[in-house]
Amino acid sequence: MLRNRIVLVVLMIATAVLSGIRGGTISYTLFYMVWSAPVLSGLYLFYVYRRFKIYQDIGKRVLVKSEKVPYNFVLSNQDFITYTSVNVSFFDELSVLENIKLESNYSLTPGQSYKWETFIVPKYRGEYSVGIDRVEIMDFLHLFKVTYRFPKSIIIKAHPRIPEYDNLFIEAEEYNRLTNLNNIKKEEVFPDVELRNYVVGDSIKAVNWKASAKGGELFTRKYIDESNPEILMISDFSFTGLHGAEKIIVEDKIIEASLGIAYYLYRRNITVNTMFCNGKVQVLPVYSKQGMDKFYDECAKTLFNADIKCEDMLLEEARSFYAQIVVVTHSLTEKLMRVATELATKGSQVEIIYIGDTEQKDELWETGVRVRVTRILSEQEVGDVLNRKV
Repeated sequence: MLRNRIVLVVLMIATAVLSGIRGGTISYTLFYMVWSAPVLSGLYLFYVYRRFKIYQDIGKRVLVKSEKVPYNFVLSNQDFITYTSVNVSFFDELSVLENIKLESNYSLTPGQSYKWETFIVPKYRGEYSVGIDRVEIMDFLHLFKVTYRFPKSIIIKAHPRIPEYDNLFIEAEEYNRLTNLNNIKKEEVFPDVELRNYVVGDSIKAVNWKASAKGGELFTRKYIDESNPEILMISDFSFTGLHGAEKIIVEDKIIEASLGIAYYLYRRNITVNTMFCNGKVQVLPVYSKQGMDKFYDECAKTLFNADIKCEDMLLEEARSFYAQIVVVTHSLTEKLMRVATELATKGSQVEIIYIGDTEQKDELWETGVRVRVTRILSEQEVGDVLNRKV
């Protein structure tokens, strides 16, 4: 476009000089043709901008992160002139658009249209725009360009997904063994309505023979110890200080890590107390499907506007002893590390999952024996970092 403008300016100067020196019909004809070209080109661009049609539609606007949803858009020329250059760009930072170039240039003759049917996959939890971001229209001489943005873009609401981790850093096997021993002693006192696959060490009395015969494998009743959870997990739902896509990405990773850890422990019959602030500080034990569903709902609706920091919640709840404490946060502060270290000296194993790209002071990472900090960058997948490599 810059080259075309330079050529046009040179031609305008040349024809002006030629018509001034030589005069004549040919000189003035060239002068008027060259000098009228940008005017005609601008009028053409304005006409196309007002007349071109583009449509887009999505299958549904409320979905779960990573869920495929049908998406289609149509670009058409219902006019009597050719649209020489229409460039379509899509939102791509927070969602994936399958089988379509993110920036494509089209030329449409009268009556011609392009139609695409594909899928959009949201990459993060939250509310954000997907589909067409903007359309850039250029005139036939490639001198000018205007950008058209949809006044009402497609905004989706993506709920978080619950990841299934297979081998987290939490020492679940030892807790699971102790839980099974306790269940054998009180199997007739605290039975749960849920079933799980039989594992070595389960009491034969806990086998649900009817469900086992129907499913073709052994199932046992899931027994729980509601009174004394060994693990506390604090999720930091305070304001991240970020905006736009960065804010959505960090919030998504905090929620994914929290849900993934809670679900990992729940599947292993380990009770975990989840602590967070959604309007008020809550402690929600997760030991059953109902508890897991409640925690999911809280994670789905959080606005990340809690007015209490995770270190303050940790200080309050730590009056009760926990064998292991997990903190999922976007802010690694000196106060948090000091509280974590104090709890570690009293016998708790403290795991801090820090999600963010901000470099921290070196001394914050020197945590001592029973405090471990795991950092997850915005470009990293939570599961890739938290899963232990066997």
